[in-house]
Amino acid sequence: MIVKQYADNIQVTEVCRIFFIDLIVNFCILKKICEILSRIVTILRESSSLVLNIFIQLLQNMGRNILHVEFLNFVRNILLLFSKDIDKPVLNLFLIVLQKFRCLFNGDMQWLKNHVDMVEDVANFFSQVIKKLPNIIHQCPDEAFILFIELIKNGIQLHEPGTLKSISTFTSNFIEYTKSDQRTINLLQQNGFEIVQILLQCIGGASPHHLIESLSLPLFTLSKSYIDWTTSWIQQCLNNPNFPTSSAKRHHCETLLKVLTAKQTSRSSFKDHVNTFSLACREPISKENYLS
Repeated sequence: MIVKQYADNIQVTEVCRIFFIDLIVNFCILKKICEILSRIVTILRESSSLVLNIFIQLLQNMGRNILHVEFLNFVRNILLLFSKDIDKPVLNLFLIVLQKFRCLFNGDMQWLKNHVDMVEDVANFFSQVIKKLPNIIHQCPDEAFILFIELIKNGIQLHEPGTLKSISTFTSNFIEYTKSDQRTINLLQQNGFEIVQILLQCIGGASPHHLIESLSLPLFTLSKSYIDWTTSWIQQCLNNPNFPTSSAKRHHCETLLKVLTAKQTSRSSFKDHVNTFSLACREPISKENYLS
């Protein structure tokens, strides 16, 4: 109530700034700070624009390991509230998240494996922003999209169910987004074959079978968004008789391609066919019915 009453008081906002920065430096209670900031935004709503620059300064002063769900929820709420107001520096908030995540991840697959909870939270955050606030994504530098591609290529190889599901949804939303941004279309075209190759390797046995539903979603979205590219990429992969394993025979590959090119294939039907293909890839090569 006090914050709401004195939101337009410069002295009060300056006291708040000093107070929060002091907490960050001396007590490292970052999650609680983000919870407090989220409450302030919820209470003040549009009036919180008066202290928005202070919020941004606070976030910049927080360390790299701030990417927990409380912080991301706070940033998301700010973006949702002010994303349509081009006079507000809300893009900087999103760029702060990108920069902090890039410094932590840095293309390191092992880092992702060691921080699956954080990766899940970040992937959910990116997915929500891409889907609900494409105008924010439109303003991002090219480096942001390169980071997204690296996260996709590495993230879809993770074996943690919740994290993979978040990565899969993020990947699907990113693919949908590319249809409205030429820069990302070009980037997807350059990296699509590798993404499909990794997905098929995971489906074929590199990942546990119970993850098939999550792994099939990006393939389904690709096939519905860029059917010619997807068909070509999958055909290139399956031209190798031992890819993803020697167990899957020609008719398994042909069936998968047929499902991909079918215009009326439902998500459920597609998942079932991918599951069948995955099981065929995992059959021991000595099985009699897979020798021919």
